[in-house]
Amino acid sequence: MSNGRGRALPPAPPGEGPLLWLRLAAGQPADGSGAGAALRPQLRAMRRDLRLLATHPAPVGETGVAPDPGDAATMLRELRPAAILLVGDDLPEELLLAAGRARLPVILADARLHGLRPPQLWQRSRRRAAVEALTRVLVADAAAQSAAIRAGVPEGRVERTGPLMATPAPPGCSEAERAALAAALRGRQVWFAAAVPEAEEAAVLAAHETALQHSHRALLVVAPADPERAQALMLRAEAQGLGAALRSQTDEPGPDIQVLVADDPGEAGLWYRLAPVTYAGGTLAGGATAPDPFAPAALGSAILRGPQTGAAPAAWAALEAGRALRPVRDEADLGPGVEELLAPERAAELAARAWAVSTAGAAVAQRIAAAVAAVLPPPA
Repeated sequence: MSNGRGRALPPAPPGEGPLLWLRLAAGQPADGSGAGAALRPQLRAMRRDLRLLATHPAPVGETGVAPDPGDAATMLRELRPAAILLVGDDLPEELLLAAGRARLPVILADARLHGLRPPQLWQRSRRRAAVEALTRVLVADAAAQSAAIRAGVPEGRVERTGPLMATPAPPGCSEAERAALAAALRGRQVWFAAAVPEAEEAAVLAAHETALQHSHRALLVVAPADPERAQALMLRAEAQGLGAALRSQTDEPGPDIQVLVADDPGEAGLWYRLAPVTYAGGTLAGGATAPDPFAPAALGSAILRGPQTGAAPAAWAALEAGRALRPVRDEADLGPGVEELLAPERAAELAARAWAVSTAGAAVAQRIAAAVAAVLPPPA
């Protein structure tokens, strides 16, 4: 089916329930991850009969996200959605004007609007009509709330929800194995260095030597970013006078083991649960090795992080804004950071804040889903 501008309309999902058009803004991930991934399960849980059509200006891959139609009016006329959910900072005026004429409810969610420019004089009436078509505007922060009101959205339609972020399920582990190791490590101060690149190995081992000066029974569990580095990393630790072993060759590290090299990448969930402190590898030297910060956050491990954010800048920014991590300025600051967080009270404080931040995305998604449910027709 063509929209009259040479671009085919996306097919409507099958079923008899109401159709929700979920339009992801250009700033959203083109593969439908991020906010789209956070919202879709909540929307489907909210209405079992909901038909969900997601679009993006430039989707990539086979992800179930269709390209935006060129003609919004044709899209609304042919597919007849019950409501539209805009996610991100775009204010698609043509779509909003068409929705206003069709009297369709439109919700704008996860909006920041910091870069929204005032329209030119001859465009003001068009912008005003577009903004008036918005049924609800759910914004990420106070600055976005002010920007929405300045743009002409009635104050009563604007609600601050906080940022919407996808929080993947944390990695799992064997509960029996976790319980056995927890018993074996009782009384020892354990910290985990996750996904450590070769360029950071010296700094991590030096940080552990600092920790041992104040806690002679401290244990470093270190997972190299490249598992092939495990044997070399163990030998490096031994060359520095540290008792070291490979996890694959040690069921339960005894008191003579000061460094345990975690050579199985699939055990990250185990160590996040056992270690009250996690250093996010790759955040000092940079590169793509830095792990997802929400994994240790969701599992109760206080986080140390260098100045680099890797592939998850939004997640790191949220943790930093929530004062839910201990920043590490440089390699020399890693040892003092570990020493600080090995104090149980300080680690527990940061871990609680990090858990709150990591679970906030789900709560925001639920509030957005509830706003959508309120404008959909009731179930038959």
